[in-house]
Amino acid sequence: MIHVISAVNRHLYEDVLEQHFRIRHEIFVEERKWEGLRKPDSREIDAYDNEDAIYLLALENRRVLGGSRLYPTTKPTMISEVFPHLAAVRGCPADPQIWEWSRFFVTRERRDGAFNLQLMAAAQEFCLDQGIERLSLVMETWWLPRFHDIGFVVTPLGLPALIENSWT
Repeated sequence: MIHVISAVNRHLYEDVLEQHFRIRHEIFVEERKWEGLRKPDSREIDAYDNEDAIYLLALENRRVLGGSRLYPTTKPTMISEVFPHLAAVRGCPADPQIWEWSRFFVTRERRDGAFNLQLMAAAQEFCLDQGIERLSLVMETWWLPRFHDIGFVVTPLGLPALIENSWT
């Protein structure tokens, strides 16, 4: 159900990735009101959606139900380039064993809680398999108890800030 899409197999998933970018726009722009991400083509795509990105997408008959993006911190990341102030205490990670985890989403039809956990477990499994020891992410503070409850050890890189009307 969870597919790993990278530069190696991306050509097999072009239709799925297109759907994925449109769903991200629906969720992050239309639902969450992150207006800075609005695009006229209704695709939420940014500078980190490139050949270095790895997508973990939950598919059912090639229909995207949820997913996330992993990106190496050895390259400029969203945290280092867009949100460095959120890492003002410990700094932005830049290590081959630390990857940025972003654009986590679940479609409305699958927001039952258990599906979130499956996607999070998929990220953990992928990282363990690839030798990725830690993940770096920008998250709203309401995610913290969820991450703690499922066993993540969370170490804040900085102090929370109000971003798009949410403490992050």
